[in-house]
Amino acid sequence: MTKAEIRTFIEEMENIGDKWTEEQVKRCYGDCTLEEALRDRRGALGTFFDIIGKVINR
Repeated sequence: MTKAEIRTFIEEMENIGDKWTEEQVKRCYGDCTLEEALRDRRGALGTFFDIIGKVINR
């Protein structure tokens, strides 16, 4: 990803309360496109929230 794409990723994730630094994005998603990174992270968060919801609603 380019620096601009990394900043976009960070902004998009901050909008949903998921804080990232540039270093974290480079380490985890540096070889991905912005679209791939957003899709992957949103999917992971969706799974996490589903699990949390199931635990809370027991």
